[in-house]
Amino acid sequence: MYSLFSNRSADQTNYQKELELVLETVKIALDEKAIAEIAPGNGIFVLNELSSKKVEYTDYEYDENYNSKEVKKLKDVVTPDFTFAFATENEKYWKKVFDVLTSRKELAQKFVKNGDLYFFRDDAKSNVFFDQLCFTVKDGMVLLTTSPSNLLAQKQSSVTEKLAKDAARYPLSGRLDMRRFLNGLEQEFKTSLKKDSLDFLRKNMGDLEFRSEPKNGSIETEIIYTTPTSSANSLMYFFDVCRDVMKMNAAKTVAL
Repeated sequence: MYSLFSNRSADQTNYQKELELVLETVKIALDEKAIAEIAPGNGIFVLNELSSKKVEYTDYEYDENYNSKEVKKLKDVVTPDFTFAFATENEKYWKKVFDVLTSRKELAQKFVKNGDLYFFRDDAKSNVFFDQLCFTVKDGMVLLTTSPSNLLAQKQSSVTEKLAKDAARYPLSGRLDMRRFLNGLEQEFKTSLKKDSLDFLRKNMGDLEFRSEPKNGSIETEIIYTTPTSSANSLMYFFDVCRDVMKMNAAKTVAL
């Protein structure tokens, strides 16, 4: 059946690439080994930064007769800068997928190719939380990122070097810089009470690391929480957090 449809697709010049991709996908879906080659399961996600940008949106105003009028306004939204990569043993398949996205006339306005890089751009910036997406296949990896600069080789810091060692040793591992993460969400805390909550979290939240691995027929997960240096020791840290929570609750009660 595959050979039959494959031969017929050669005559469909308008959708030849699309038909070839569909047939290739069906062929892979019927083969467990081929599925594993598409994405064996190794991957990494890196959230580099959270920033904000102004986007335009449509609001509605009403007069005394309830007649609506469209009004263009601006608002701040949080935009992520990230990279997602996963291993593949079938680079040719993914290149076919990207090639179909950029070669179709209906999609060419949003999907473009520049060298080995493919870009997704949407002119309706108010509808997306990022300006563009960049994707490519390189050295047995499928990469998706918000900026081509994230794909350039850079010197490792002590933190990323440790993360790389954990990734090589443990099936699942990760790290979250809580203060940097909260700083990126600052635009979401607009009221005075929310700003107080943000200041509380900045002061008291530490970095979080986790590692998981199978042992003796079960999965063991180790979580390491680094307390901030604002307290004398780990025990005093928890007392200080309880004290600050009580102060915040008292302030809210007075405000009400």
